[in-house]
Amino acid sequence: MANMTRMSALVPKEPKAGGTYRRYEGEEDCWAVRGWAQDGMFPEEWCAHFGITMSTLYNWANAHPEFEQACMEAWYLLRAFWTKKARDATQRASDIPPSVLKTILERRFPDTWGKNPRNTQETFETRPGRPSEDEALPEDQTPEAVRAMDSDTLAKRIAALQARREHDPERKE
Repeated sequence: MANMTRMSALVPKEPKAGGTYRRYEGEEDCWAVRGWAQDGMFPEEWCAHFGITMSTLYNWANAHPEFEQACMEAWYLLRAFWTKKARDATQRASDIPPSVLKTILERRFPDTWGKNPRNTQETFETRPGRPSEDEALPEDQTPEAVRAMDSDTLAKRIAALQARREHDPERKE
């Protein structure tokens, strides 16, 4: 974690002169991280595209459960992308030299490919500031609150879930 400050400084912490900080934009940002991960981009690249620091990415995940979920899914997509690259390399279908690919996999996914396995996704899940599992659900997510929702609110939530499922290219029916 000592290098985190140095890494987060890759993107300026202050807004540009006369500018404002980049704010979280909801589902659009969730789809963005999923898409970038599916293309093999690492979280530092997500931050560069957003124009934010890594600590801001963590803060967004802490404050917005849907963004946290999107980041979790993005880690799976990212791991799948690079695992496919490794499989292609073993079948001689990769343009990445095996030694470079091995280094990428060992350093980015030590839980699977490293000498001393640890899970980088677990690191994300246990990041500082994340609400603990013992904390109560948000008021609008308790079973009682869901039962008490009007049909318009329920319809909106169902539509959002359906849109998300339709956007998932791996979904099979």
